[in-house]
Amino acid sequence: ADYKLEKYLHIAQLYLEDGDAVQGETYVNRASLLQNDTAQESLRVLYAVCYARVLDSRRRFMEAALRYNNISYHPGVGDTQRIESLRRALVCTVLASAGQPRTRMLGLLYKDERCHRLGEFPILEKMYLQRIIRSEELREFSATLKPHQRATTADGTSILERAAIEHNILSASLLYSNIRFPELGRLLNIAADQAEHIVCRMISEGRMTGRIDQIEEVVFFAEKNPILTLDERIEQLCSQTNTICSKIQELHPAWAEARLDAIQAQLEA
Repeated sequence: ADYKLEKYLHIAQLYLEDGDAVQGETYVNRASLLQNDTAQESLRVLYAVCYARVLDSRRRFMEAALRYNNISYHPGVGDTQRIESLRRALVCTVLASAGQPRTRMLGLLYKDERCHRLGEFPILEKMYLQRIIRSEELREFSATLKPHQRATTADGTSILERAAIEHNILSASLLYSNIRFPELGRLLNIAADQAEHIVCRMISEGRMTGRIDQIEEVVFFAEKNPILTLDERIEQLCSQTNTICSKIQELHPAWAEARLDAIQAQLEA
């Protein structure tokens, strides 16, 4: 069983390297029937990596991000592969469609201190903090993408552009209670009718709450719960404070330890 599993995964790797996700998935599916029977942890890890790459190649980015993130914590994976898996999880999360699953994944990655050292972290940070992303920031991030991640969608935009537009619409919903589509289009740097189409799709798919007045060309965003919004801001502040403390401890461990001891002494006094 181990021999067949290893061969299936090797063939899957070759197809994935060649950009043939369909054939790669075929051999990963064959390997899935055997991977539970192996005692070799290295083959289990290899299967997990191949499966995540298939999901990534098939543009099932949210599922791929979850798989990559799990691999980045696996004890049987080397440090280099852990960081690469984490980077791929970050990229797939950014490319995923806007919605609650991606929001949860953004929070998970943002709170992972390892992500702060990655070159792609700035765009993750903007998405997590719900800030508007500009086109020049997308160009820099786009240079790190694989060929299949640069594909265009049915409306002519790239996968990254579509993800950024959806994110910016959600960010705009925090700033405006309502906005006309021409103004929204200018904010997103797209045509008004395209902005309307994307907003319609997001509302119909349950990824955003709101209503549209097509006669007046206005979208009304759902009112936010002020208590919930305050809680989210407090959570973000606490997370940023923890990040700063961790960086201080990393750069000045002796000073940080002395300060912690002094604070502890004050509490015990």
